[in-house]
Amino acid sequence: MKKSGHPGARRRVFLGDGTSTEEELTAFRRPNLNGYRVDKFNSFARHLLKYGEGTWTYEPTPGGTMVTWTYSFVPSSLFASPLVGHIARNDFRQCMSIAMDRLKTEAERKSIP
Repeated sequence: MKKSGHPGARRRVFLGDGTSTEEELTAFRRPNLNGYRVDKFNSFARHLLKYGEGTWTYEPTPGGTMVTWTYSFVPSSLFASPLVGHIARNDFRQCMSIAMDRLKTEAERKSIP
């Protein structure tokens, strides 16, 4: 098992709905990049997805930091592909937006002296 914070490190992530997935750190270059892959879903997603990959990049700006989060999914089959595409473009995009808003709020709250 790889040390936490280094590519290859894995952990089980428990989600708010009681399901879980495994997450592997695929890239980590402090202070501007981290990437990960999720798989081994124990939810309905296991029927639709082989895995998902995400990347966070952080870029200094005059007013703070620009955070970019990109995500992609690999469907489990050709038949799952249209549904996975729909979920990624609609439901997951909304979840990502909510998560980014929460991250921004928390970061701004903590940066106030």
